[in-house]
Amino acid sequence: TRAGTARVVLTDSTGRETETEGEFFSSPELLKKDLYDFSVEGGVARLDYGTESFGYADAPLVIGSLRYGISDVLNAEAHAEASQELVMGGGGLLYNAGNFGLFTASGAASLYDGGTGFLASASWEGNFGDFGLSASTTRTFGDFTDLAAITSVPKDGKRTGGVPRAVDQISFNYNFSELKAGVGLSFIHRLANDGERSLIVSGGYSQSLPHDISLYATAYADLGDEKDYGLTLSRSMPLGEQKVPPEQARI
Repeated sequence: TRAGTARVVLTDSTGRETETEGEFFSSPELLKKDLYDFSVEGGVARLDYGTESFGYADAPLVIGSLRYGISDVLNAEAHAEASQELVMGGGGLLYNAGNFGLFTASGAASLYDGGTGFLASASWEGNFGDFGLSASTTRTFGDFTDLAAITSVPKDGKRTGGVPRAVDQISFNYNFSELKAGVGLSFIHRLANDGERSLIVSGGYSQSLPHDISLYATAYADLGDEKDYGLTLSRSMPLGEQKVPPEQARI
């Protein structure tokens, strides 16, 4: 009926109708009560991806993540990364505030090469009919690092990666349901660990066409220290017909 409200109409065998309305908010990041998912990964880091073949580190590493539904509106999550040089772990909470959207807060700490660091992050997202809005902020303190940072490609003896000191983002999107199209606008402020500042403005447009064909256009401009810009155009389409398995067709 409107953003965050669903009307359910039940009709019994006599034709009598019963109507109920309820508020809802859905997100792929949410789990129902007592549900959980987890992942555990181990191996060695892939290095120089896209520039050299068979580039792998020697030291083993392991990554683990866990999410749990404390209730239908409150979820908890945890994440850990470890190698011979690094130990990093953190956790967070996700709260479904109904029509007020989804709130998240998380924190993490790391120990690497004798240095310690901390990370704090908070975000919010909400959907209001065809309009969506989200905002997030992240800050690091001390020498916080993670596996992505320590396995980045070296440049002049120094790591090119690293966890940024600050990242702030605001995004807007609107879906034109009748046209099967959508537009989006995003503002990102990023302060790298070497002091370089980025202020990125980006916009995008997507269009769905018959036969499962989709068109995408994205443009961005970095108004910070780099003064960079770019444009991407893409098309997605299936090759051949998608056949439904017989067991699904009978459902």
